[in-house]
Amino acid sequence: MNMRAKIEQDDEDRNRDFTQVYPLGWKRLRWLMEVKPTAAQLYSFIAENMDADGGALVASQEVLAEACGISEITVRRLTK
Repeated sequence: MNMRAKIEQDDEDRNRDFTQVYPLGWKRLRWLMEVKPTAAQLYSFIAENMDADGGALVASQEVLAEACGISEITVRRLTK
């Protein structure tokens, strides 16, 4: 591995858990927490646990429900 590739890999590793949110995103999240707190809880769980490389989370509705302390029906309703 050349020096440039090593530096780029180090940067990727250092920023692996970094999440960027734009000002409008914070505004929307605050609204969601106020108006639909359960949806905000589910959103934050998904954002916290999604894959850093592809931005995806593979989890059953049962797992999401259990992690958030809500019913599977609620998960289905919130993720429509």
